[in-house]
Amino acid sequence: MSEPNLKITLAVGSKNPVKANAAKNGAMNLFAGSDVDIQTFDVPSDVSVQPIGDDETLRGAINRARAAYEEYRKANNGEAPTFSVGLEGGVRDDSEKTSLECFAWIVVFNGTFVSKASTASFLLPQALRKMILEDGMELGHADDLLFRRENSKQGLGSVGLFTGGAIDRTKYYEHAATLAFSPFNWPELYPLTGPN
Repeated sequence: MSEPNLKITLAVGSKNPVKANAAKNGAMNLFAGSDVDIQTFDVPSDVSVQPIGDDETLRGAINRARAAYEEYRKANNGEAPTFSVGLEGGVRDDSEKTSLECFAWIVVFNGTFVSKASTASFLLPQALRKMILEDGMELGHADDLLFRRENSKQGLGSVGLFTGGAIDRTKYYEHAATLAFSPFNWPELYPLTGPN
């Protein structure tokens, strides 16, 4: 189990405040009483603007976590963060291939070990499926068009729009972020110093 009152530095692979807050909250949930200092970095995911499928979405989260780790080191005279975090939202066909499910992967990296967790998924309506798969739109832009909003991905996000605010995007990502941090709370059970 983690020691209380640790000083934790986080490098988050996004300037989006929703993602930064979810990463910080996830760390604070697991390492209660610790001082969490966060730095955000605009890093590429090296995947499509709208990742489709688990593999591409997970790859984007891993790429963001690794890139944020390196950017933190550059910005801090070679000092490494305690953790870096990559968050990547994606869509995938449901089992009937008639609609899309929305979900995200959260990756936490300590320089050697990659931990990951995904959010719950939920169905998107046919109108969004068409905009994303046929028209090539990114989910956030499609949401803005459908709901007549602006920049919803830095606010409620799809999940908040469809739940009427009962679950906003930060909370949606936060649970998965907490789970992605959890192996670091159990070093005797996970190979935290070697590749996984």
